[in-house]
Amino acid sequence: MKRLMIYPFHSENAPVARYSHLIGYEVTAAVSPRSWGYTGKDMCFCDGGSKTGIIVTEDFLSALHFCDIVFLDFVSDKIDRNVYLQNINSCISTGKEIIVTHRLDTYLMGTLPRTHQIRIIGKSMTSETDENYIIPIDIPTIVVAGIGESCDKFSVQLAVREFLADRCDSILQFGTKDYSELFGFLPLPEFLYLPGDISKKIISLNHYIYKEVKRTSPEVLIVGIPGGFSYMTMAEPKNFGELAFCISNALLIDTCIFSCYGEEYTIAQINDIIKKASGKLACTIDGVHISNHRLIVDTNAVDDKVSSLTVSND
Repeated sequence: MKRLMIYPFHSENAPVARYSHLIGYEVTAAVSPRSWGYTGKDMCFCDGGSKTGIIVTEDFLSALHFCDIVFLDFVSDKIDRNVYLQNINSCISTGKEIIVTHRLDTYLMGTLPRTHQIRIIGKSMTSETDENYIIPIDIPTIVVAGIGESCDKFSVQLAVREFLADRCDSILQFGTKDYSELFGFLPLPEFLYLPGDISKKIISLNHYIYKEVKRTSPEVLIVGIPGGFSYMTMAEPKNFGELAFCISNALLIDTCIFSCYGEEYTIAQINDIIKKASGKLACTIDGVHISNHRLIVDTNAVDDKVSSLTVSND
């Protein structure tokens, strides 16, 4: 089994470590800038789960000795482009395989070295269609949606895949992360994230998924919905749930799992959330997942007014 390093390690890509058995890698190293506060701590500090035995380090060069493949993700523009490129060149010179997300390739603005050692994941080449009708997609369809960003939707998607992998011969899955491709998911098409007519996006997504269903003949379809189903806060609306609207209208949803932030809800509050979300998503919500990320709203913040806090699963 090949050994994998994650850089920069963060709660956003912690599922790669938790579910590395699904991709056939063993995560043996995790590197983050010291200023992020993870250095010297077990990787579980990021996601609040059980201990992994792997301690996060800031020493990229030393960590290279403990891996065969380096997974480089774009988490924050607070890491300078030159730092990324310096680390990538260190990987190349030591003969490591390199996996780079499409967002990081974009952030590096064409300066990423072109070599057989580097594989770029997460870019969809699909374009919008000129058709103007919806095609029924007639296979069991599961969606994973959520109340907002950073509420463990991707971990739920992985858990659903893990559960069904022993029960289905073939699964077609579209994920919410740039690195979804690591797990055999297809990326959601890039046109969903660009400005444009919502009706056209819905029809184009429907046709794209339909073609993939016909091409792969899966037993089940799983689709993750990025972001939330509505606006986050009035100070930071996060596109008012546009992606959720597009995806839920492009599919006939059979099962929906809905992820909420880790607050102390009453049953009445949960039922109210389910009622609002099921109306927006035009489907019945069959299960609710409570994340171990709590929402923090700071209306006085200069930059990110909405953030999340990780708490232990306990």
